[in-house]
Amino acid sequence: MSVRTIWKYPLPFPPKDMFMLDIPRGARPIRVEVQQGQPCLWVFVPDTRAPKAARNFAVIGTGHPAPEGGDGYYVGSFHLLGDTFVGHLFADWPNPKDGDEAWAAECEEFGCHDSLAGGPAPDRGRRAEPPIDEGTPRQRW
Repeated sequence: MSVRTIWKYPLPFPPKDMFMLDIPRGARPIRVEVQQGQPCLWVFVPDTRAPKAARNFAVIGTGHPAPEGGDGYYVGSFHLLGDTFVGHLFADWPNPKDGDEAWAAECEEFGCHDSLAGGPAPDRGRRAEPPIDEGTPRQRW
């Protein structure tokens, strides 16, 4: 039986230039925050049985150089060390705002059109809402 849930992933700190997390296909990020001194990413997982896919991430500190070769979109920011460090999480993840075919395929196969409360969206061909910020296009990091 498929289970829809939210999973938490601790993020490396001090931040690495780029890192990977294995996250179920069809999942989407919903929040970045610090919990008990540890930066974490929360993702909505529409199907816990879905195979996992390696996703690339980067945490870029304000004023710090961005790693080379990244292409992703902004997920969220967090504050650490008494607000002296502000980290910005970017993900190389299929972004529905891009009309990304990989995202559409994952959504169709693994149900990321489903909401937490109401089940499938009425129009199964409609793209899911963007994970965090509607206006954030894919960006170079």
